[in-house]
Amino acid sequence: SISVPATSNGPIAINWAASATATIYGLDQSVNGGAWAQVYANSATSTTVTATSSGSYSYRAYACNASGCNGYATSGAVAVTIPPASAPSLSVPASSNSGSYTVSWGGVSGATSYTLQEQVNGGGWTTVQANGSASWGASGKGNGTYGYHVQACNAGGCGPWSGTGTIIVALIPAAPAAPNISSSGVYWKPVVLVSWTAVPNATSYQLEQTDPVNGVNIVSGGSATSWSQLILINGTVQFRVMACSSAGCSAFSGYRSITLHSGP
Repeated sequence: SISVPATSNGPIAINWAASATATIYGLDQSVNGGAWAQVYANSATSTTVTATSSGSYSYRAYACNASGCNGYATSGAVAVTIPPASAPSLSVPASSNSGSYTVSWGGVSGATSYTLQEQVNGGGWTTVQANGSASWGASGKGNGTYGYHVQACNAGGCGPWSGTGTIIVALIPAAPAAPNISSSGVYWKPVVLVSWTAVPNATSYQLEQTDPVNGVNIVSGGSATSWSQLILINGTVQFRVMACSSAGCSAFSGYRSITLHSGP
């Protein structure tokens, strides 16, 4: 009798029963129903043969001594699946200002699935996808540095990891809400105060003033979320604000206005 595993990813452990007067044993191999070829001749009753390609492998063992050899004990088929030999070629965008992007990779011969892992700001690796797709879409990512690597897999196992691809996410802030406006002081010399709610990811703001005397002007561009000024104008003054970061600036908020009765 002869014993083989049903499946293998390369190494195949083979055992056969001893024969009472045998001094040597032979083992032949057939791949995908092809011709038999000897792969072992020695006195032990077991060996490990390493398959180098995927396919169906069968074996037959026989016992010999000085008088000759007996008949064959033939195995069932071993389904061999060799893991992918190479890593996929990975493609990752260099940057994103929206938090949405696509990671993709090239196919690898023999692969039936791919495992993609993500690393956030140099931390540990986490699997984000494991299926037959050759791309993965990210969305809702916050500011930071994201690394990715991928490996090709099949029933026999997985191949090597690709190199790491890195993307820097720097989000453009959302548009602020329309600012709040109030005034103080005597009506003919009003101090106008404009304030607005801070926006996540914003590092600075641009406040725009529109009035019948000066037209449209940016009157504030710092990191503060308020601005005040003595405004000597008769008429309606409008304000709107945008939020900015290193990635760019948002759209302007809606307008808020105040009507003044001041000045000469």
